[in-house]
Amino acid sequence: MRRVAAVVLLATACQLPPGASVAGEAVIKVENWKPCATGPDYDTDVPSWAKSKALRPYYDDNIRRLAIHGLCNAKFRRVVVCDPEMDDLDPDGKNPAYAVCRKYFSQQK
Repeated sequence: MRRVAAVVLLATACQLPPGASVAGEAVIKVENWKPCATGPDYDTDVPSWAKSKALRPYYDDNIRRLAIHGLCNAKFRRVVVCDPEMDDLDPDGKNPAYAVCRKYFSQQK
């Protein structure tokens, strides 16, 4: 099984349950997340909202990276970049930023 890494997650991309105060306690709704690219053309097949100036730093302003490795949450207008080195970056699995990719790809089996 190929493990996937989330490089960036905006904390508000997940819904916090009552009493939760940090993203680590958030409920990840996998159904809200979809691959950012909807086709082979990086420039036109990524949602326009995902290319907004406010979100560009979260994928290093690299639309190709977002298209290939990104998950988009249209409901909350958030992005997560999933990279293969997640296990090296977060071996303990404690970083909530990687949780979306882990959960998403575990559901895709």
